Amino acid sequence: MNIYILTEITKRELDSNLLIAILAANKGHEIFISNMTNFELLLKKKLLNPGIFHTKSLVHDDRKRIFHSNLKSSNMILTSLDEENGLVRKDLSPDIDMRFSSKDLALSDTIFCWGKHDYQSLKKAYPDHKKKFQLTGSPRVDMWTKKFSNYWYKNKSNYKNTLLFSMNFGIINGFNPVRNIFKQYEKSGYFKRHENYKNLLKIYVKESRLLIKEFITLINYLTDKFDNYQFIVRPHPKEKLFIWKNKLKKRKNLIIRNSGNFNKELISAKLVIHNGSTTAFQAAVNKIPVLSFVPFKSKISWGEISNNLGLLCDDKKKVELNIRNIFNNKNLINKKKISKILNYKLASTRNISTFKIISIWSKLGKKIKKVKNNYFAISCYIYFLEQINLIKRFIFKTLNLKKNVNYKYDTKFEELKLSEITYKIESLKKILGIKSNFRIIVLSKKFLIIKKI
Repeated sequence: MNIYILTEITKRELDSNLLIAILAANKGHEIFISNMTNFELLLKKKLLNPGIFHTKSLVHDDRKRIFHSNLKSSNMILTSLDEENGLVRKDLSPDIDMRFSSKDLALSDTIFCWGKHDYQSLKKAYPDHKKKFQLTGSPRVDMWTKKFSNYWYKNKSNYKNTLLFSMNFGIINGFNPVRNIFKQYEKSGYFKRHENYKNLLKIYVKESRLLIKEFITLINYLTDKFDNYQFIVRPHPKEKLFIWKNKLKKRKNLIIRNSGNFNKELISAKLVIHNGSTTAFQAAVNKIPVLSFVPFKSKISWGEISNNLGLLCDDKKKVELNIRNIFNNKNLINKKKISKILNYKLASTRNISTFKIISIWSKLGKKIKKVKNNYFAISCYIYFLEQINLIKRFIFKTLNLKKNVNYKYDTKFEELKLSEITYKIESLKKILGIKSNFRIIVLSKKFLIIKKI
């Protein structure tokens, strides 16, 4: 069976998508991983034969709804696991209103859920579609567990005392200006689907601007106080690195980077410092202490539940004190509270969630007749599209068309490299005890095929 996996942000999604890809390929399925633009083109050219199309979100805008409608017209089975996940939300109603709808659920076949919270909330909000929701867990969470810790060890730091700052300022420190984000949300219908979301977002932006200043002060303070500790500041993948590099004082014990998956940094960390970030869940699953820096009380509940996974610190002195306590091996973590949150927000981490997803795919795909895709034709069309994009980028850069809104190059899906993909797949095979060999085809910079030999 053909399985198409839409990937948006490779730093966030690629490793877990490789996990699900090799497990599915080991069952005899052919896996295709790419971005929205490539899949849209191939569908339009009728080069995607029937199979399962797995998307990272169900609702966005008219473009995506039309794309999903065309997929169904091409006899595709549509499944989804929302990568935005809503883990940091205590109240899921904004996510449920904005990222799901009865109209879009009618086009889908199955929606995979991260845990009890989203599973129960979605069933309650959309009772007519309750059979479509499946409590499976997420492949991303699989990759957080200790079973896959060796997968990340290649990047393990040599420092014994490493403190990891996980930043979450993709909106106010992103490449897309805030005003444009509001316009896009307005155009995509987010504010119509949840009437109070525009006000909530305004508060979030205002508080984020205050919070980033507090974090800059905190980091400058701590890197001076703990000159024998290694500090790693990891901005969100959507953030501008140079802002942090300009605002933070240059120290020998400070590194600022956001390359690769967050787990590469987490595996080395003695503790994680954050505010309202999904990465608190990653740390908690790995039993790494978390400090939640909350210098003022928020007017919204965004991030509250993820902050409760750590020790709450409202000023830099408390952060300093708790760092010293943790590095002196004082046990300050409320394991019972953390366990309760994890059990509510995530499916069991004892078993690999990916197996459940593939099992459901196999049942859904029984009616699909396997028809192989034409790799040569796919390659030709994608090559042509990439050449067009290169020309557009050249014109855009040469003429310095900063206000041009007609062309946007996909920087979230990074260039695929055969050697790197091969290394990752071999690492996964070793962890999972898979003896099969796979054919790995990097058909273009943004198109990957994996199949069992």
